Amino acid sequence: MLHSAGQSLGESGQVIAARGYFQHLLSEIQRRLGSDHPQTLTARSNLARWRGEAGDAAGAVTAFADLLPDRQRVLGPDHPRTLTTRHNLARWRGMAGDAAGAATAFADLLADQQRLLGPDHPHTLVARSNLARWRGEAGDAAGAATAFADLLPDRQRVLGPDHPSTLATRHSLAYWRGEAGDAAGAATAFAELLAGRHAAGRPPGQTLPPRRQEADRVREEDRLALPDRGHQHPAHPRALRLPRHRPGLVRRRPLPRPRGGRRPCESRQAPRPRTPALEVLAGQHGLDARRHDRRRPRRLDPAPPPARRPRAGGGRNRRRSG
Repeated sequence: MLHSAGQSLGESGQVIAARGYFQHLLSEIQRRLGSDHPQTLTARSNLARWRGEAGDAAGAVTAFADLLPDRQRVLGPDHPRTLTTRHNLARWRGMAGDAAGAATAFADLLADQQRLLGPDHPHTLVARSNLARWRGEAGDAAGAATAFADLLPDRQRVLGPDHPSTLATRHSLAYWRGEAGDAAGAATAFAELLAGRHAAGRPPGQTLPPRRQEADRVREEDRLALPDRGHQHPAHPRALRLPRHRPGLVRRRPLPRPRGGRRPCESRQAPRPRTPALEVLAGQHGLDARRHDRRRPRRLDPAPPPARRPRAGGGRNRRRSG
């Protein structure tokens, strides 16, 4: 929950505030839990991410490069968060201008994801998309077009033809065909993609702005640049724990008592006094508030029940005389 609050700041556009938030959170978590705690590593990852989003791509590369050996040592090289750190490091290398280094890093990551997750896992397909993209950014436009052409049928088979990632793959394939010199093939691919979007419900006169098209093309790299949201750990101090209830739900009174029993986990505490609202409702309906108040105090020394009088003919257990 603490990490989600910072992510909400950044995703709402306040990237500078998110960076400052995670700087403060990292100092507090590191002071309370130590440098090797998983929550500390999570805060370092989120701080590195929002440092890059704030414009410091080189700083994000340095931070992820420092984080990666610690995650490999604490969590292991095959842990999902270690793979996420490798993905973020490769991404920010490309964003910082090292397209060849990003392509090499994604190639190494893809081999491990195919081994651990399988060839049809969504994360594996995302790594293939990112590898194709940065291969093209490094100057191999023909190789990028070939890689996207190989990726498209797998995306259609695994995710479906109308999935956003499948449409983004078609967009990237058309783009890199044009960059590789096949202008006619790119125009045909874009026309087919546009017709598919119109068939999906977009009005014919409504087109995507250029910045939105570019965002669709590079959508894949953000799908696995996942923020680390952390997890609740039993060793956390009480200051880092949060109540277990839905966000925004403030429960000031206990839940109503079910008929014929007590509320679950009801503690035997001192009874609460009768509320004025119950008195008002009872007066409006002509009821006795003391009979209908379930929270009225119980008697600690209840009176013994009255003795039952024996029947005239005797009980069943009475022995027959004679």
